[in-house]
Amino acid sequence: MKIREPKPPTITVSIAPYGRMKIVGEEGDDGLALLKHNWASLWPAVKRDIERMRKNHEAPVRFETCKWMADGHRLEPDVFMSDQADLFLRIRLEACPEPEDALPVWDFFIKGTDIVHCQPVY
Repeated sequence: MKIREPKPPTITVSIAPYGRMKIVGEEGDDGLALLKHNWASLWPAVKRDIERMRKNHEAPVRFETCKWMADGHRLEPDVFMSDQADLFLRIRLEACPEPEDALPVWDFFIKGTDIVHCQPVY
């Protein structure tokens, strides 16, 4: 008999004008609850930073054609940026046509409703 692994906790948030994005969390972590609570304040800054970072990409990018996914959780002590941020959010685009399929993922380090650091990860 095969034992099913429990599905990780998820939330779905609005990412206007691109639709909706599922954020997957970690079991026993309250990071998703914090992201959900602060999302209306966070999204404009996250969107601005992603659009700024995409301008460095060589080809034009059409975010509307992609499926948006993310991972989010509380930062553990003694990891990169944990001295300045409480939450980690990694956004990736899936099911994209070229050239979007070559886009990086984007990491966000968040304290409350402020982005303290963000970067593309290739």
